[in-house]
Amino acid sequence: IYDFEGTIISGGTQAGIPGLVGRIREELEEKGSAHFDLLAYLPRRLPKDAVKSNAYYHLETDSDQFSAFDILSSWVDIILSGIKPSEVIIIGIEGGELAQMEYLIALSLGAKVCLVANSGRAATDFIQEKELKNAPNLIELPMDPFTLWAIASQNKNTLLTESEIEILAPLVHEHYRTRRKQKFTTAEDDINKYKEVIEWEYLDNNIRNSNKVQVAFYEHILKRVGLGIRKSNNPVLFNIKEKLNPDDYMKLAKLEHARWNAERLLNSWKYGPQKDLTKKINPYLVS
Repeated sequence: IYDFEGTIISGGTQAGIPGLVGRIREELEEKGSAHFDLLAYLPRRLPKDAVKSNAYYHLETDSDQFSAFDILSSWVDIILSGIKPSEVIIIGIEGGELAQMEYLIALSLGAKVCLVANSGRAATDFIQEKELKNAPNLIELPMDPFTLWAIASQNKNTLLTESEIEILAPLVHEHYRTRRKQKFTTAEDDINKYKEVIEWEYLDNNIRNSNKVQVAFYEHILKRVGLGIRKSNNPVLFNIKEKLNPDDYMKLAKLEHARWNAERLLNSWKYGPQKDLTKKINPYLVS
């Protein structure tokens, strides 16, 4: 959340996750580095045990208790602002009856509902509902803060242009393909493994797009360890492992895996014990 850019709609009180997000916003504002807005839809007659967070811009609803009216009011404003529900991401951690209602409304409107697996209560119950678990826009997230960060950072801008990404993505695939083929044997009987190592021009579009997303996200991952991208007419290849301490090198690996998790999950992939490119199932969608 520290480098998130955009708008967050949350509870608006000092309690729980809304309170935590509000305190982070206040901390960043003091440093002059807050790049996101906080909105909250709250009943006009706030319950006595609820205390507003000053970090939020509060919009009042004509209600005397927290209810679905607050949730629906936010969605009315989102849609009337010209934002498609499919462009909205709901991130859910635990929660009660009201949170469960929020997940259901968002899911029915077509928003991506990302719930942290095993976080408890509403999030866990919602994921386990037989009628809902196969919904393409219901996403079960691993218990991993890096994956949450990657989900929230999907649309961040990058220094690389689209044409530069188009040039770099096939090179990334070729690098992977070369290394992967070194471990390849003629005894391989999994068709999915063959699909991943074919030449770029014959590659499945889903895998091509995955390479493009990977390239576009490099800059954001590198920033997390104090590095960045600088364009050059005379690019130099170097072994990044030699220039980083072991902790930062491991952090880069975790961040790249989290980016891969987010990219797959947001494109309707599901966790499963057996990898299947056609059915979008992968056993590595974990922390």
